[in-house]
Amino acid sequence: MEVSQQLLFFFSALGAFNGLVLSIYLLFFLRPGRLSNRLLGLLLLALSIRIGKSVFFHFDRTLAAEYLQFGLTACFFIGPLLWAYLKASRDGLERIPRSWWFGFVTLAVIILGVGYWRPYAQYPAFWNGETNLIGYGIYNVWSLGILASAYVLWPIFRKGEKWSVIELWWVNVFAGNLIVHLAFRFGAYAGYIAGALSFSLVFYLFILWFVLQRRQAGFLVKERPKYGDRKIEATEAEDLLQRCQTLMETEQPYLDRGFKLVDLAKAVDSTPHQISQLLNDNAGQSFAAFINAYRVKHAQRSILTEDHLTLEAIGEESGFGSKSAFYSAFKEETGTTPARYRKQLLTVTRPQE
Repeated sequence: MEVSQQLLFFFSALGAFNGLVLSIYLLFFLRPGRLSNRLLGLLLLALSIRIGKSVFFHFDRTLAAEYLQFGLTACFFIGPLLWAYLKASRDGLERIPRSWWFGFVTLAVIILGVGYWRPYAQYPAFWNGETNLIGYGIYNVWSLGILASAYVLWPIFRKGEKWSVIELWWVNVFAGNLIVHLAFRFGAYAGYIAGALSFSLVFYLFILWFVLQRRQAGFLVKERPKYGDRKIEATEAEDLLQRCQTLMETEQPYLDRGFKLVDLAKAVDSTPHQISQLLNDNAGQSFAAFINAYRVKHAQRSILTEDHLTLEAIGEESGFGSKSAFYSAFKEETGTTPARYRKQLLTVTRPQE
């Protein structure tokens, strides 16, 4: 191999190797960690596998079909993992929602089933040849993941304010993924090595940016703002809790089924971690219990005044996402079900009529 080819191999493989190392660190060694970091680790792992396959295939066209299929299989998850990482990081999720589990298991069943039905070794044209049906499907899923990620970041793109450090990081992750995707998708024959080189370049630009922003880039570890592990001071906690309660009573944001912890924190000029700590330590409630208490009170008023509405409609109007969630929260707050509560109101009001 000539010196120029050796240098090309070195720089194209460098990003994949370091991405693999960083993904292992994020997945298994970063403490304390968070869900978003695990998803970022999986995203880097999928990208590194895909990039590594491209590098080796560029320099060795006799690479075993199993390795080629493995690389394309990893590529199938890049777009969905990008969306999941940005969504989890933006919303401050600590657990993977059940619907996400279902989605990723479905994707795994699809790609593994296709790989078993049409293995690369026997049907190379379906994966990356004349027909290329599977290859197009994989890249289309990646494209859809990028579009979904753009939707997640759309409020950031639209706002006229200066982006925060974490928002800038999200945009950088999105842009880097988009660059690598475009290099692979439209680079034709050169796309194998162009995508690998793009990943190496983007990866080290991220590292440089992270080093420059290291004093503010505390988003890779579990957020510990200025309060650390101690409780918020009583006067400060009272003021912050009062702002939360005033917001709930005046603007009623809890009626929006999509209202999240990050939205409440932003509305009262705080952080998700600080609000979560406030509710747990100073109010003895989780965020879900805090919000549901207001939703149940709203539902109680509606049951009293809106007797023409069904209980399901009242639950939906009060901000609950499902009938089961409404009934569960209502019984938790009042000790009875919405149906029994309405029945009790009827027995009390009828004699007065």
